[in-house]
Amino acid sequence: MNQAVSMSQAITCLEAYTDAGVPTMLWGPPGLGKTQICHQLAAKKGIPIIDWRANLRDPVDARGLPVPDLKAGTTRWLRPEELPLVGSRHGKRGIFLLDEINTASPSMMNVCLQIVLEGRVGEHVFEPGWVCVGTGNRAKDKAIVGRMSSALKNRFAHLEIEPEIDAWINYALTCPEITNNPMAAYVVAFLRFCGKDGKNFLHRMPVDDTVNAFPTPRQWFEVMKFLNQPASIRSHLIGGLIGHDIAVELEGFLRICHELPTLDEVVANPATAKLPKAPGSSYAVAGMIARGATTKTFGKILTYAKRLGREVEALAALDSTRYTPGLRNTEAFTNWAVCNQDLVV
Repeated sequence: MNQAVSMSQAITCLEAYTDAGVPTMLWGPPGLGKTQICHQLAAKKGIPIIDWRANLRDPVDARGLPVPDLKAGTTRWLRPEELPLVGSRHGKRGIFLLDEINTASPSMMNVCLQIVLEGRVGEHVFEPGWVCVGTGNRAKDKAIVGRMSSALKNRFAHLEIEPEIDAWINYALTCPEITNNPMAAYVVAFLRFCGKDGKNFLHRMPVDDTVNAFPTPRQWFEVMKFLNQPASIRSHLIGGLIGHDIAVELEGFLRICHELPTLDEVVANPATAKLPKAPGSSYAVAGMIARGATTKTFGKILTYAKRLGREVEALAALDSTRYTPGLRNTEAFTNWAVCNQDLVV
Protein backbone atom coordinates (compact mmCIF):
# COMPACT_ATOMS: atom_id res chain seq x y z
CA MET A 1 0.00 0.00 0.00
CA ASN A 2 1.30 3.46 -0.93
CA GLN A 3 1.54 6.03 1.85
CA ALA A 4 0.44 9.49 0.73
CA VAL A 5 2.30 12.65 1.71
CA SER A 6 1.04 16.19 1.92
CA MET A 7 2.03 18.77 -0.66
CA SER A 8 4.45 20.47 1.75
CA GLN A 9 6.05 17.12 2.63
CA ALA A 10 6.33 16.27 -1.06
CA ILE A 11 8.19 19.51 -1.79
CA THR A 12 10.67 18.81 1.01
CA CYS A 13 11.17 15.18 -0.03
CA LEU A 14 11.56 16.06 -3.70
CA GLU A 15 14.27 18.56 -2.87
CA ALA A 16 16.15 15.97 -0.80
CA TYR A 17 15.88 13.36 -3.57
CA THR A 18 17.01 15.71 -6.34
CA ASP A 19 19.88 17.07 -4.24
CA ALA A 20 21.07 13.46 -3.96
CA GLY A 21 20.58 12.85 -7.69
CA VAL A 22 17.77 10.32 -7.14
CA PRO A 23 15.12 10.19 -9.90
CA THR A 24 11.68 10.78 -8.40
CA MET A 25 8.14 10.00 -9.52
CA LEU A 26 5.28 12.21 -8.28
CA TRP A 27 1.84 10.58 -8.25
CA GLY A 28 -1.47 12.28 -7.62
CA PRO A 29 -4.89 13.22 -9.00
CA PRO A 30 -5.32 15.65 -11.91
CA GLY A 31 -4.95 19.35 -11.21
CA LEU A 32 -3.06 18.88 -7.94
CA GLY A 33 0.01 20.87 -8.95
CA LYS A 34 2.59 18.14 -9.51
CA THR A 35 4.17 19.93 -12.46
CA GLN A 36 4.16 23.22 -10.59
CA ILE A 37 6.10 21.68 -7.71
CA CYS A 38 8.92 20.84 -10.10
CA HIS A 39 9.01 24.34 -11.56
CA GLN A 40 8.95 25.84 -8.06
CA LEU A 41 11.89 23.71 -7.01
CA ALA A 42 13.88 24.64 -10.11
CA ALA A 43 13.20 28.33 -9.45
CA LYS A 44 14.23 27.96 -5.81
CA LYS A 45 17.48 26.26 -6.81
CA GLY A 46 18.14 28.69 -9.64
CA ILE A 47 18.52 25.83 -12.11
CA PRO A 48 16.87 25.20 -15.49
CA ILE A 49 14.06 22.73 -16.04
CA ILE A 50 13.28 20.94 -19.30
CA ASP A 51 9.66 19.82 -19.61
CA TRP A 52 9.98 16.84 -21.97
CA ARG A 53 6.61 15.22 -22.65
CA ALA A 54 7.31 11.59 -23.46
CA ASN A 55 3.67 11.12 -24.47
CA LEU A 56 4.26 13.47 -27.42
CA ARG A 57 7.46 11.77 -28.56
CA ASP A 58 8.67 8.90 -30.63
CA PRO A 59 11.90 7.02 -29.85
CA VAL A 60 13.68 8.85 -32.67
CA ASP A 61 13.06 12.13 -30.81
CA ALA A 62 15.30 10.86 -28.02
CA ARG A 63 18.05 9.08 -29.95
CA GLY A 64 18.07 11.45 -32.91
CA LEU A 65 18.12 10.96 -36.65
CA PRO A 66 20.37 8.38 -38.28
CA VAL A 67 22.90 10.06 -40.57
CA PRO A 68 25.06 7.98 -42.93
CA ASP A 69 28.82 8.52 -42.83
CA LEU A 70 29.65 7.35 -46.34
CA LYS A 71 33.38 7.77 -45.89
CA ALA A 72 33.50 5.54 -42.81
CA GLY A 73 30.74 3.30 -44.05
CA THR A 74 28.79 3.71 -40.79
CA THR A 75 25.71 5.42 -39.43
CA ARG A 76 25.85 8.16 -36.82
CA TRP A 77 22.93 9.45 -34.74
CA LEU A 78 22.38 13.19 -34.91
CA ARG A 79 21.74 14.08 -31.29
CA PRO A 80 18.59 15.99 -30.24
CA GLU A 81 19.27 19.61 -29.35
CA GLU A 82 16.67 19.80 -26.58
CA LEU A 83 18.21 17.12 -24.34
CA PRO A 84 20.66 18.18 -21.58
CA LEU A 85 23.58 16.29 -23.11
CA VAL A 86 27.23 16.77 -22.27
CA GLY A 87 28.42 19.96 -23.92
CA SER A 88 24.91 21.21 -24.75
CA ARG A 89 23.57 24.72 -24.13
CA HIS A 90 21.50 23.57 -21.16
CA GLY A 91 24.27 23.72 -18.55
CA LYS A 92 25.67 21.34 -15.98
CA ARG A 93 22.70 21.02 -13.61
CA GLY A 94 18.94 20.97 -13.88
CA ILE A 95 15.69 19.01 -13.70
CA PHE A 96 14.60 16.84 -16.62
CA LEU A 97 10.83 16.64 -16.19
CA LEU A 98 9.06 13.64 -17.71
CA ASP A 99 5.57 15.03 -17.24
CA GLU A 100 2.67 12.55 -17.47
CA ILE A 101 5.18 9.81 -18.26
CA ASN A 102 2.66 7.04 -17.68
CA THR A 103 0.59 8.25 -20.65
CA ALA A 104 3.49 7.67 -23.05
CA SER A 105 3.53 4.77 -25.50
CA PRO A 106 5.20 1.52 -24.36
CA SER A 107 8.06 2.15 -26.79
CA MET A 108 8.71 5.58 -25.26
CA MET A 109 8.54 4.19 -21.72
CA ASN A 110 11.27 1.75 -22.80
CA VAL A 111 13.38 4.70 -23.96
CA CYS A 112 12.84 6.32 -20.57
CA LEU A 113 14.32 3.27 -18.85
CA GLN A 114 17.81 4.25 -19.95
CA ILE A 115 17.21 7.99 -19.49
CA VAL A 116 16.13 7.58 -15.87
CA LEU A 117 18.63 4.92 -14.79
CA GLU A 118 21.75 5.85 -16.72
CA GLY A 119 21.19 9.45 -17.81
CA ARG A 120 21.73 8.62 -21.46
CA VAL A 121 20.06 7.57 -24.71
CA GLY A 122 22.27 5.24 -26.67
CA GLU A 123 25.57 7.06 -27.16
CA HIS A 124 24.10 10.41 -26.11
CA VAL A 125 25.08 11.08 -22.48
CA PHE A 126 23.35 13.55 -20.13
CA GLU A 127 25.31 15.99 -18.02
CA PRO A 128 25.67 14.20 -14.65
CA GLY A 129 24.15 17.13 -12.73
CA TRP A 130 20.75 16.63 -14.34
CA VAL A 131 18.17 14.57 -12.45
CA CYS A 132 14.94 13.08 -13.79
CA VAL A 133 11.55 13.77 -12.21
CA GLY A 134 8.41 12.08 -13.50
CA THR A 135 4.77 12.91 -12.85
CA GLY A 136 1.65 10.86 -13.41
CA ASN A 137 -2.01 10.49 -12.55
CA ARG A 138 -3.28 7.30 -10.98
CA ALA A 139 -5.64 4.82 -12.59
CA LYS A 140 -8.09 5.27 -9.69
CA ASP A 141 -8.45 8.95 -10.64
CA LYS A 142 -10.25 7.90 -13.84
CA ALA A 143 -7.40 9.35 -15.87
CA ILE A 144 -6.21 7.75 -19.09
CA VAL A 145 -2.93 6.16 -18.09
CA GLY A 146 -0.80 3.29 -19.31
CA ARG A 147 0.78 0.54 -17.33
CA MET A 148 4.25 1.46 -16.15
CA SER A 149 6.54 -1.55 -16.07
CA SER A 150 8.07 -2.69 -12.82
CA ALA A 151 11.50 -2.10 -14.38
CA LEU A 152 10.72 1.58 -14.94
CA LYS A 153 9.05 1.98 -11.55
CA ASN A 154 12.10 0.56 -9.83
CA ARG A 155 14.25 3.30 -11.32
CA PHE A 156 12.33 5.98 -9.38
CA ALA A 157 11.73 6.97 -5.81
CA HIS A 158 7.95 7.41 -5.47
CA LEU A 159 5.89 10.10 -3.75
CA GLU A 160 2.09 9.90 -3.78
CA ILE A 161 0.67 13.33 -3.00
CA GLU A 162 -2.65 14.23 -1.44
CA PRO A 163 -4.30 17.68 -1.52
CA GLU A 164 -3.36 20.01 1.33
CA ILE A 165 -5.17 23.29 1.74
CA ASP A 166 -2.56 25.05 3.90
CA ALA A 167 0.22 24.36 1.38
CA TRP A 168 -1.96 25.59 -1.48
CA ILE A 169 -2.84 28.76 0.43
CA ASN A 170 0.80 29.45 1.27
CA TYR A 171 1.69 29.10 -2.40
CA ALA A 172 -1.33 31.06 -3.62
CA LEU A 173 -0.53 34.08 -1.45
CA THR A 174 2.71 34.59 -3.37
CA CYS A 175 1.23 34.21 -6.87
CA PRO A 176 0.56 37.10 -9.26
CA GLU A 177 -2.97 35.76 -9.78
CA ILE A 178 -3.75 36.82 -6.21
CA THR A 179 -1.35 39.68 -5.62
CA ASN A 180 -2.52 41.44 -8.80
CA ASN A 181 -6.25 40.80 -8.33
CA PRO A 182 -8.03 42.62 -5.48
CA MET A 183 -10.84 40.07 -5.44
CA ALA A 184 -8.68 36.94 -5.57
CA ALA A 185 -7.86 36.99 -1.86
CA TYR A 186 -11.49 36.10 -1.23
CA VAL A 187 -10.84 32.65 -2.69
CA VAL A 188 -8.35 32.01 0.12
CA ALA A 189 -10.81 33.43 2.63
CA PHE A 190 -13.61 31.22 1.30
CA LEU A 191 -11.60 28.00 1.52
CA ARG A 192 -10.55 28.89 5.05
CA PHE A 193 -14.12 29.69 5.99
CA CYS A 194 -15.24 26.27 4.76
CA GLY A 195 -13.21 24.68 7.55
CA LYS A 196 -13.11 20.89 7.24
CA ASP A 197 -14.96 21.16 3.92
CA GLY A 198 -12.21 23.40 2.59
CA LYS A 199 -10.03 20.46 1.59
CA ASN A 200 -12.95 18.82 -0.20
CA PHE A 201 -13.73 22.09 -1.96
CA LEU A 202 -10.07 22.56 -2.94
CA HIS A 203 -9.91 19.19 -4.67
CA ARG A 204 -12.75 16.76 -5.28
CA MET A 205 -12.74 14.06 -7.91
CA PRO A 206 -16.03 13.49 -9.77
CA VAL A 207 -18.19 10.63 -8.53
CA ASP A 208 -18.89 9.40 -12.07
CA ASP A 209 -18.37 10.24 -15.74
CA THR A 210 -21.44 12.49 -15.87
CA VAL A 211 -19.64 15.17 -13.83
CA ASN A 212 -17.55 17.44 -16.05
CA ALA A 213 -16.56 20.35 -13.82
CA PHE A 214 -14.90 19.67 -10.49
CA PRO A 215 -12.58 21.63 -8.18
CA THR A 216 -8.82 21.24 -8.27
CA PRO A 217 -6.02 23.60 -7.18
CA ARG A 218 -5.40 24.32 -10.85
CA GLN A 219 -9.04 25.29 -11.47
CA TRP A 220 -9.18 27.63 -8.47
CA PHE A 221 -6.58 29.82 -10.17
CA GLU A 222 -8.89 29.94 -13.19
CA VAL A 223 -11.78 30.92 -10.89
CA MET A 224 -9.85 34.01 -9.80
CA LYS A 225 -10.07 35.41 -13.33
CA PHE A 226 -13.87 35.71 -13.09
CA LEU A 227 -14.50 37.10 -9.61
CA ASN A 228 -14.99 40.61 -10.99
CA GLN A 229 -17.72 39.52 -13.40
CA PRO A 230 -21.32 40.68 -12.81
CA ALA A 231 -23.12 38.59 -10.21
CA SER A 232 -25.76 37.66 -12.81
CA ILE A 233 -23.28 35.47 -14.70
CA ARG A 234 -20.44 34.99 -12.23
CA SER A 235 -21.79 31.83 -10.63
CA HIS A 236 -22.35 30.29 -14.07
CA LEU A 237 -18.80 31.08 -15.16
CA ILE A 238 -17.33 29.72 -11.96
CA GLY A 239 -19.64 26.73 -11.93
CA GLY A 240 -18.32 25.76 -15.34
CA LEU A 241 -14.87 25.46 -13.76
CA ILE A 242 -15.42 23.86 -10.34
CA GLY A 243 -19.04 22.68 -10.28
CA HIS A 244 -22.22 24.61 -9.63
CA ASP A 245 -22.72 23.44 -6.05
CA ILE A 246 -19.45 25.03 -4.92
CA ALA A 247 -20.05 28.06 -7.15
CA VAL A 248 -23.32 28.72 -5.30
CA GLU A 249 -21.51 28.50 -1.94
CA LEU A 250 -18.82 30.88 -3.17
CA GLU A 251 -21.39 33.32 -4.54
CA GLY A 252 -23.10 33.48 -1.15
CA PHE A 253 -19.76 34.17 0.48
CA LEU A 254 -18.96 36.95 -2.00
CA ARG A 255 -22.28 38.62 -1.26
CA ILE A 256 -21.32 38.71 2.40
CA CYS A 257 -18.04 40.37 1.46
CA HIS A 258 -19.86 43.41 0.07
CA GLU A 259 -20.93 44.25 3.63
CA LEU A 260 -17.34 44.48 4.88
CA PRO A 261 -15.56 47.71 5.78
CA THR A 262 -13.20 49.03 3.12
CA LEU A 263 -9.46 49.13 3.60
CA ASP A 264 -9.59 52.93 3.77
CA GLU A 265 -12.15 52.74 6.59
CA VAL A 266 -9.98 50.29 8.52
CA VAL A 267 -6.85 52.43 8.16
CA ALA A 268 -8.68 55.66 9.00
CA ASN A 269 -10.33 54.33 12.18
CA PRO A 270 -8.83 50.98 13.22
CA ALA A 271 -10.31 51.15 16.72
CA THR A 272 -13.85 51.97 15.63
CA ALA A 273 -14.28 50.68 12.05
CA LYS A 274 -17.21 48.30 11.80
CA LEU A 275 -16.63 44.62 12.39
CA PRO A 276 -18.04 41.88 10.14
CA LYS A 277 -21.16 40.23 11.50
CA ALA A 278 -21.95 37.32 9.19
CA PRO A 279 -20.32 33.91 9.87
CA GLY A 280 -17.05 33.59 8.02
CA SER A 281 -16.90 37.19 6.89
CA SER A 282 -14.06 37.85 9.34
CA TYR A 283 -11.90 35.59 7.15
CA ALA A 284 -12.77 37.73 4.16
CA VAL A 285 -11.91 41.00 5.86
CA ALA A 286 -8.65 39.47 7.13
CA GLY A 287 -7.71 38.57 3.57
CA MET A 288 -8.65 42.02 2.32
CA ILE A 289 -6.63 43.98 4.87
CA ALA A 290 -3.66 41.60 4.59
CA ARG A 291 -3.44 42.14 0.86
CA GLY A 292 -3.57 45.94 1.27
CA ALA A 293 -1.04 46.25 4.11
CA THR A 294 1.95 48.54 3.63
CA THR A 295 4.75 49.66 5.91
CA LYS A 296 2.77 52.83 6.62
CA THR A 297 -0.57 51.16 7.33
CA PHE A 298 0.54 47.88 8.92
CA GLY A 299 0.33 49.12 12.51
CA LYS A 300 -3.25 50.31 12.06
CA ILE A 301 -4.20 47.09 10.30
CA LEU A 302 -2.87 45.04 13.20
CA THR A 303 -4.84 47.22 15.61
CA TYR A 304 -8.04 46.46 13.72
CA ALA A 305 -7.15 42.77 13.26
CA LYS A 306 -6.89 42.33 17.02
CA ARG A 307 -10.59 43.10 17.27
CA LEU A 308 -11.41 40.12 15.02
CA GLY A 309 -10.28 37.47 17.49
CA ARG A 310 -6.89 35.86 17.91
CA GLU A 311 -7.22 33.25 15.16
CA VAL A 312 -8.26 35.74 12.50
CA GLU A 313 -5.80 38.32 13.83
CA ALA A 314 -2.98 35.82 13.28
CA LEU A 315 -4.16 35.09 9.74
CA ALA A 316 -4.21 38.79 8.89
CA ALA A 317 -0.77 39.41 10.38
CA LEU A 318 0.97 36.40 8.84
CA ASP A 319 -0.75 36.68 5.46
CA SER A 320 0.37 40.31 5.29
CA THR A 321 3.98 39.20 5.56
CA ARG A 322 3.45 36.54 2.89
CA TYR A 323 2.11 39.15 0.49
CA THR A 324 4.81 41.66 1.45
CA PRO A 325 7.79 39.96 3.15
CA GLY A 326 9.35 43.33 4.01
CA LEU A 327 6.63 43.89 6.62
CA ARG A 328 8.49 41.47 8.89
CA ASN A 329 11.11 44.18 9.32
CA THR A 330 8.67 46.78 10.62
CA GLU A 331 8.32 47.85 14.22
CA ALA A 332 4.62 47.00 14.08
CA PHE A 333 5.31 43.35 13.23
CA THR A 334 8.12 43.10 15.78
CA ASN A 335 5.80 44.29 18.54
CA TRP A 336 3.05 41.93 17.38
CA ALA A 337 5.46 38.99 17.19
CA VAL A 338 6.70 39.58 20.73
CA CYS A 339 3.13 39.28 21.99
CA ASN A 340 2.40 36.25 19.80
CA GLN A 341 5.61 34.25 19.92
CA ASP A 342 3.73 30.94 19.81
CA LEU A 343 2.33 31.83 16.38
CA VAL A 344 5.46 33.11 14.65
CA VAL A 345 7.74 30.62 12.94
